[in-house]
Amino acid sequence: MNIVNFLDPIIWNPTTRFFGTHQVVDSYGKQPEFKEAHVEVFALTTNLCMWSFHLAIRRRGFNLAHAVESAVHSEALTEWVFIIISLLVAGLGIALGWLLYVRNPRLPEIWASRVRPLYQASYNKYWVDEFYGWAITRRTMDAARGVFAFDSKVIDGP
Repeated sequence: MNIVNFLDPIIWNPTTRFFGTHQVVDSYGKQPEFKEAHVEVFALTTNLCMWSFHLAIRRRGFNLAHAVESAVHSEALTEWVFIIISLLVAGLGIALGWLLYVRNPRLPEIWASRVRPLYQASYNKYWVDEFYGWAITRRTMDAARGVFAFDSKVIDGP
């Protein structure tokens, strides 16, 4: 199975009335009976979802995997293109790490001082943990204390 079409088994095919290209069978090897109305409603709902999905893709831009596949006309070659791109990006990361931490260990400090606000935001993980602690964790603990106080003072009595 290639990476471009990996979702095919879970997409409803209204022509065959099965998911993907395979027929659905139950544990006894029999094809389940679908009521015609259920199949039509499900197919209509799925088609509407897919139609809106395709419209969203058209509005947003292009899909690189589909563009490469239409250019090379081969699913296997498309996968190799993305494998090579992944290896090049990984090699670039390794080379950058070697340059910054082995060859010239002063470079990270120089770059951190040049782009100080970005470095601080990255170092503090964009303050996501602090926001989550304030917005979710602290409010959950406040609600738990309130429930405990209500239970111990009102339900269980003084």
